[in-house]
Amino acid sequence: MRIFIIITLSLLYSSVLWAQLPDRFSIYQQNITDSNDVTMSAQSVQATHQFYLGDSTVLNASLMYSALNLQDENTGITDPDDTRNLYTLVPSFNAIISVSNKNNLITFLRPGFYGDGEGNMGEDFRVEGGFVYTQVMSDKLTMGLGLARGTNLGRDLIVPLLQFSYYMSDKVTISGVLPVRASIWYIHSDKWQFGGVFRLEGSVYNIDDSNINGAQAIGIGHAFVGGATRYHLFDTNFLSAEAGVTALRRYEWTDNPNAPSTDIGQDPFEEREMDGSAYIRVGWEVKY
Repeated sequence: MRIFIIITLSLLYSSVLWAQLPDRFSIYQQNITDSNDVTMSAQSVQATHQFYLGDSTVLNASLMYSALNLQDENTGITDPDDTRNLYTLVPSFNAIISVSNKNNLITFLRPGFYGDGEGNMGEDFRVEGGFVYTQVMSDKLTMGLGLARGTNLGRDLIVPLLQFSYYMSDKVTISGVLPVRASIWYIHSDKWQFGGVFRLEGSVYNIDDSNINGAQAIGIGHAFVGGATRYHLFDTNFLSAEAGVTALRRYEWTDNPNAPSTDIGQDPFEEREMDGSAYIRVGWEVKY
């Protein structure tokens, strides 16, 4: 039972077969090419540890820090030659509870801070989370349904979730949690893995001041579609690279001071027109 829980957890949140040991430290750098005089880049650092709470429950606890660097020459969100930095500091708690031999209840909670670091930390605080109930359909397929509150699309939304994990063969696995992420991975050798990925990535950030009159919150979201590779460097160290295009982009702001926690999904908004762009993401992970 414990092995089954570990496998399910790794596929649900890491979406790769090699990641069945979730204790890890990772660093990532992501750059998005210019679109309509807007440039963005991001850095993230995350550490994760797994705990066993009895025979039927596994808890993954992690802490992630990220910085989004935004430069916009036209709107006044930043000065023409300046960069606005938007930060997140988010502890996450993902628990899998074994309900039966074929069913698990997965819950996740993300209380954290989302803002520019200039204002009241209480206004930056927000809680996201949700649940997925999974069932083993066969030796190769696990599926689940759930509900979550999140800001991956740049607005505070409650969305239904569809989870799936499919072992196509010993070398190919398909997994995801739609509409948030999905991936397919091919294990070429002990050193190399190749795949295709889809990710929704974004947040709503509270801002303290701006050249835009009255702007209180910025919503930024991207849908990334690309190819990826992982290389086993040495011991428990891995390098990863990903490149592709943004299939969807959201960049908007509102003058509602409660927007990050209550009304970001409601109009009125001011939206910045954004075209699709190329992106590249590189990272390093070490298991411990």
